[in-house]
Formats: sequence, C-alpha cells, structure tokens
Amino acid sequence: MDLEDEPDKWDGTQVKRIEFDHGFKIVAFEYVKIGNYKPTLYRVIEPGFMTLYAYDESYWTPNHPVGNGLMSGSYRATTTSYYIKRDDKEFLCSVPRNKNAWKKRLINCFEDCPEIMETINSKNVTDYEIEDLVWNFNEYCGGVKN
Repeated sequence: MDLEDEPDKWDGTQVKRIEFDHGFKIVAFEYVKIGNYKPTLYRVIEPGFMTLYAYDESYWTPNHPVGNGLMSGSYRATTTSYYIKRDDKEFLCSVPRNKNAWKKRLINCFEDCPEIMETINSKNVTDYEIEDLVWNFNEYCGGVKN
C-alpha cells in the first residue's frame, strides 16, 4: 500500500482487534458491540475475563469572553470515558465521571468478588485505581479468558 492509495474502511464486522506497535508498547483497540448498536472501537486498557476499555473523545472549545472585552482562544480538549466488559455478561458497564455515582456502579460491576467489594466499600476509588480493580478481579475472581 502506498500513501497515494485510497484508504481502506473497516468496521466491527470485518475486524475484531487492531494493534499498534510503538516499539516499547503495544496499544490495542477492539470493536465492542452493545445491544442493537453497531460495534464501536474502544482502547484496551486491561484485558482479561473482565476487560477495561477507554473511549477517548477530542473536541474544540469555543472562544468565550474572559473580561475587559477580551476573548480566550479555542483549544482542543480530550475526555476519556471508561467501560468494563465481562465475558459472562452482554452489557458494558460504564464508569461514570460523576464521583458520587462511582460506588453504586462499581458495586454492580464487581458484586460477585468479595475482595474487590471490600476495597470499594472501604475507601473512595479514583479513576487511577480502576485499572488495578480490574486487574485484581481477573487475577483473583474472574477466571481465565480464552
């Protein structure tokens, strides 16, 4: 394939997983189908029986007044949403951005793992710890992914 060639267009019906090798790290993406919606491409953070996915969205902020008749410039912002998928369940569990809703949602995702539930109930879990929770679930509660 040359740079002048027309690009191929793929979707979840033709490709399940895409990997990019950066030399020091492989970044993987998988198409995940939820209900009747068409498959969407998610970044794989922690694979296993329970897989942690991320969905990154970038957007430009509009100019807005900052005072004294001055306007701020627009800038590119990125948000990341996290999702948990278990091999034994059809649905994707979203990890809400609202910290007040985290505990309830995480309890629904990890309810059958007493070790993880103890951690969730004992402290405030941050988004940095979500990856550890999923890894621990796979290691101690989740079985083996084929």
